[in-house]
Amino acid sequence: MRLIGQIALVLVMFLGAGPSAAQDSQYWTQKYGTRGLLLSGVVIGHGVDLSTTFYNPGGLALLSDSMSVIAVKAYDFSNVKIVDATLTGKDLSEPRNSVLPTFFGGTTPFRLFGSSPLAYSLFPRQLAKFNMNARGILVADALPQAAGPEDVVTEARFEEDLDETWGGVTWSKRIGGRAAIGLSQYVAIRSQRTRRQLTAEALANDSIAGAAVDVRGFSYNDIRAVTKLGLVLEFSSLKAGLAITSPGVHISGSADVGWNRFRDGIDVDNDGNLDNELIASFQEGVPVKFRSPPAIGAGLSFDTHSTTIHLSAEAFGSQDRYSVFELAPATELGSGQSVAFQFYDERESVLNYGVGVEHHTGPVSALFASFSSDITANPHATSDLAFGDWDSYLITAGMIFPIGRTEFTLGLGYGFGSGDAERFKRLDDSAATGTILGTDFDQAETRYQNFRLIVGFTI
Repeated sequence: MRLIGQIALVLVMFLGAGPSAAQDSQYWTQKYGTRGLLLSGVVIGHGVDLSTTFYNPGGLALLSDSMSVIAVKAYDFSNVKIVDATLTGKDLSEPRNSVLPTFFGGTTPFRLFGSSPLAYSLFPRQLAKFNMNARGILVADALPQAAGPEDVVTEARFEEDLDETWGGVTWSKRIGGRAAIGLSQYVAIRSQRTRRQLTAEALANDSIAGAAVDVRGFSYNDIRAVTKLGLVLEFSSLKAGLAITSPGVHISGSADVGWNRFRDGIDVDNDGNLDNELIASFQEGVPVKFRSPPAIGAGLSFDTHSTTIHLSAEAFGSQDRYSVFELAPATELGSGQSVAFQFYDERESVLNYGVGVEHHTGPVSALFASFSSDITANPHATSDLAFGDWDSYLITAGMIFPIGRTEFTLGLGYGFGSGDAERFKRLDDSAATGTILGTDFDQAETRYQNFRLIVGFTI
């Protein structure tokens, strides 16, 4: 029985080879704006384009009164490799190409309480897509009640589709000649669908067989409000900024959640007795309690002749373990007993940082280079909502140059990083084995790599 558990674990580990564009536990993966994107978002201290509505709302008052970001796109070519991901030490990987939406925004003719023109923005805050499937057919000694090896079929499937979009309005006003304050009020709309399916079937002869199935999943929509406050101080060659992001304030949300576990002819705990059972629960319209932590960021930018240096760092708070959905217990249909049924989320505090260089070659034209970190808030696989566990780093270079009245943006990015793959080592309550797998994958490691082509324009 231990072997079938190992097989199931290997198959689930294969599901980790998802696209690096997927991002459900990192905060700095998405970059915004034209200059802001080429500077890897290291612009908290100084607004360089309309992305300041997100990075630091205070910077809006220091920009020109009329500006629109029509389109910015990042073409992403990515790969995540799981090193030593199988019992044989084989590496597993899954390349993925995608087009990432980034930022759309502009200014309006409206002013409020002596402010600069109000601005609007719409952008993706988190994106993740996985659709992985692994199957195996082999001969193994999987059934304790039968002598010798049996034919065994295993299949594992993991699906995730996460999309969180922020849209809002930004107010900003100068205070005196050297300071500006701002506020961005966002509505965050989050939709996530996840399904995990694990099956194992074994046949010794026409009278001895075993099967195990575990299918769990959820689909929910959640709406919350998020507020960002910003302050920018401007001196002759130095600018400094501070930005505070509030925790998410729940507005509404509901979910459909299900679990179906079936075991027949399987000795899960190796006590010599078959552990046949059927557990099921399908709950619709249950309340959602998704939470997002607060954050505080600070930045500096200083000019040296025709070059500007940007520095930024942002700290994100932790989120204690909590149940995401208000679920009733599942039921063991044979005995009628209640079985605990929950999906949990938990995030650790993280600090991201970066540096960017902007070299002006003309009134509008400029060259850019930048580096930034993107640390995971889920390093120990403690979240049932977040899958990614890798810390990553991004290097970006590019240019902006005029074409008529339009500023054209062109850049390249390279991301790299790794994780400890601990989410695989902690696979619990599998369909085949229960909570103790007795398998050691200490050498497993997640390795991340991606390339980006950035194209955009501003008028």
